[in-house]
Amino acid sequence: MIPINENFEKAYKDSMAKGFTVKELLAVFSAAASLAVVCVVCFFVLHWNLYLSFFLGLPPAAVMILVGFWRSASDLTVKEAYDARRYREKTELLCYQSKEYERELDLYQEILEAVSEETERKRK
Repeated sequence: MIPINENFEKAYKDSMAKGFTVKELLAVFSAAASLAVVCVVCFFVLHWNLYLSFFLGLPPAAVMILVGFWRSASDLTVKEAYDARRYREKTELLCYQSKEYERELDLYQEILEAVSEETERKRK
């Protein structure tokens, strides 16, 4: 029996191998490849210590795995979340002042003026 209220994109993702999607597997293999390249270059070309070359290769590999696996609370990937944030930053200046409530705004300002006048009279 399939629960009806589940999010199908999360609960039943298209798995390629061992429950990982193609994008996740690509992230793992690219991270392993970048780690191997950094280790080979640092160890064989620069003649550095193997441990040092391994630890230098970990940050790029971690970034690739993060990009492949991370999802935000609203189920956006890293690129989608970055694009959404840039869109919000660019369009925040597009807000305008609506003229629908000018009459209510005028009434509110009149009430504020009356209250401020009354408080001034009480202070004197």
